[in-house]
Amino acid sequence: MAVGLLTGPLIEVPVLRSLVSVPLWVQRNVDWRDHTTGQLDSTRPVSANGSDAEPITERD
Repeated sequence: MAVGLLTGPLIEVPVLRSLVSVPLWVQRNVDWRDHTTGQLDSTRPVSANGSDAEPITERD
């Protein structure tokens, strides 16, 4: 029982820390501005009158 009480925190703390630090590292080091999200490459938005519409892009 004492071994379980000792090894639990020794394993859980580094695992939880990595679960937080890895996404933060990716967020800082990956440039997300060039990617469009929420659309497939093969689809184009269509306006209300049926003509092709320009895709909506985020502005900085």
